[in-house]
Amino acid sequence: MDRQVFEQQALAERIAAVEQRHARVEGVVDNMDQKLDKLIDAMSSLVRIEERQQATGDRLAMGAQTFQDHESRIRKCEMAMPDNLDKRLSVIEITLPGLKELRTWVVMGVLGGLGMMGAALVKLVLIGG
Repeated sequence: MDRQVFEQQALAERIAAVEQRHARVEGVVDNMDQKLDKLIDAMSSLVRIEERQQATGDRLAMGAQTFQDHESRIRKCEMAMPDNLDKRLSVIEITLPGLKELRTWVVMGVLGGLGMMGAALVKLVLIGG
């Protein structure tokens, strides 16, 4: 009988120990669940950041391509310019003030001629009338 009681006590102690271990394991599993939830949130944030970085990289690549396109267009324009452009511009800059003065004289002459024709027409109307 003592042996049976002793075995029951030992069995009860073993069951209590198993229950304590089970409770600790449950606590660890609950803790792991919480950490996994945090890990899932962190991974979601990381994916969003990576997508933004990818979009930024794409935009930078497009900007670099546009820059290269503009650079090639500028090079083509530079190649199309004649070598003697400076000399030609210098001649134009020297000649232009004279052309402006000539234009002024021509406009004044035309207006003077129109004025004389108008005066003659007025005189004709007044005398003839």
